[in-house]
Amino acid sequence: MKWVFISRMASRLKAEASFIFVFSGVLIFVCLNPHTINPAEWILYTKYLVPIGMAVWLFFSFRLHVSLFTSTPIHWIAMNDIMPNPQTIVFCQALIAFGCFFAWQLALAGIIAGAVVINYSAGWDLFTFLFPLYLIHFLLPFLWAWMIGLSTGAVYAYHSSKKAMLLVGVFVLWIIVLFSLEYRNPSFSLWGNHRWPYIDPLFSLTFQKERVLIKLAYILSSIAVYGVFRSMRRSFAGLAAV
Repeated sequence: MKWVFISRMASRLKAEASFIFVFSGVLIFVCLNPHTINPAEWILYTKYLVPIGMAVWLFFSFRLHVSLFTSTPIHWIAMNDIMPNPQTIVFCQALIAFGCFFAWQLALAGIIAGAVVINYSAGWDLFTFLFPLYLIHFLLPFLWAWMIGLSTGAVYAYHSSKKAMLLVGVFVLWIIVLFSLEYRNPSFSLWGNHRWPYIDPLFSLTFQKERVLIKLAYILSSIAVYGVFRSMRRSFAGLAAV
């Protein structure tokens, strides 16, 4: 059943999926530059690849979840008493989609880390250094974009398109402010690493725990914002979005 769902979604989202394949190919090509003098030099490219990747994954996640939520008639299923809790169908499908996204990111991390290890004729220690580095610098911001797309897709499908557009506007403004801080103040360096012309790998490990915690805080905050938008009824913002 789950493979039927995946193939059905893939057939509906051919154009969106092509963006994912193209971006992933560019990401691998840029990160596997064999002429670098530092195995972690690809961290520099987060300055350009992270905002582009977030835009691509947000768009794909939004389109995927809108298609998913609107194609499952949970109200009809509930009215006809076909199953007691039809929301579990949508939850399981969204969970499968998230599992595919996460597996894709792990595969990219493994390909990039493995290829760099081969290029430098290094050992397992370098792989275990680069693999989590990819997850911190690329997976977490892309995960944030995925969650934003899921949230706005759910609001679009189950509430109203105006409220969904207001929600995505809040998130996009939030992201623009963060990246404007990144580019104006290099010492901020949370989502894109551009401290020096050549990155010192030891420096890149110094504040990784703090980076992870702050990025996770952004992801959890976005879930809270989604909850606020879902519960809006009589507030000023809610009246504007209805």
